Amino acid sequence: MGIPIFKKKIGVDLGTAYTLVYVKGRGIVLNEPSVISVYKDSKQVVDVGRKAKKMLGRAPYYIDVVRPLRYGVISELEYTILMLKKFFELTDVRSGFFSTMETIVCVPSAVSSVDKRAVLELSYRLGAKKAYLVSEPIAAAIGAGMDIFEAMGSFIIDIGGGTSESAIISLGGLVQNEITGVAGDRMNEEIIRFFKSEYKILIGEQMAESIKVNLGIVNNPNEKYFAKGRDLVTGLPKAKEISAEELRHALLPLVDEIVRVLRETLAKADPEIHADIMERGLVLSGGGSLIKGLDLYIREKLGLPVIFAPNPLFSVIDGIAKVFNNPSKYFSVLIQME
Repeated sequence: MGIPIFKKKIGVDLGTAYTLVYVKGRGIVLNEPSVISVYKDSKQVVDVGRKAKKMLGRAPYYIDVVRPLRYGVISELEYTILMLKKFFELTDVRSGFFSTMETIVCVPSAVSSVDKRAVLELSYRLGAKKAYLVSEPIAAAIGAGMDIFEAMGSFIIDIGGGTSESAIISLGGLVQNEITGVAGDRMNEEIIRFFKSEYKILIGEQMAESIKVNLGIVNNPNEKYFAKGRDLVTGLPKAKEISAEELRHALLPLVDEIVRVLRETLAKADPEIHADIMERGLVLSGGGSLIKGLDLYIREKLGLPVIFAPNPLFSVIDGIAKVFNNPSKYFSVLIQME
């Protein structure tokens, strides 16, 4: 009698801002920032996730703090592998002598075949025996509870850290989709630029994120937030108060880019699809969709009902979980490459 081999089924939402890991039978076992810190000389891992993120802008000269994904794709493959290996160790999801590993990793639908192969290589180098990809809007729609196989148009946008991707889905596939690099990270960069140009203050990524989350774009214009950074003139620490109205003006050009992507997606769809969307509306998913007032602004600009996915932060990983739990139903949405 042979030794039984157990198959671990692992889903990964490998995001620019956060990485989530799902294990069939255990649920979501990891939700950490996609950040790794390493010693410059040896490339030995110092930390990953939240602990590494806290080191951004604070690390000593001999430590590199890296965000290995940019705009929805892997920009530093070796650092991504090191980061995921550490995540897998922390959550005990590695393949072993008595187990094999099957993975599903999400990717933006518009990424090149080169980028898709890079993600598959990543899976195999982590020990996967079988590896599949799934496009982010498809996974997000499944996770949001949408019936992607019916003959009805469903409209969704997934706003992550690196990309915002809108898609119309019907009969199990993408009818139309558009993608932009304007998402959570780009908004943080714009807030940093705003403080440099307007106030001659340099703030960090984490401060910019905090401003964005706390003030939003449609809010009480008199609401204030204190930002802290370095005065570029004196070189000394400095705090500056910013109002919600100032932030709104800084971010609206970027928000309008997201609206443009939604408009272009709609413009390419047939009238029958428009009738479906007028009835069902637009579903918002992804962490970037939770910016205060974004739903109201999109509703005003498009004249459509706008609703949130039941769990916007986890739509993609929830979708991957549903694929694992009903593989015969969802196998057609998976991407394999020779």
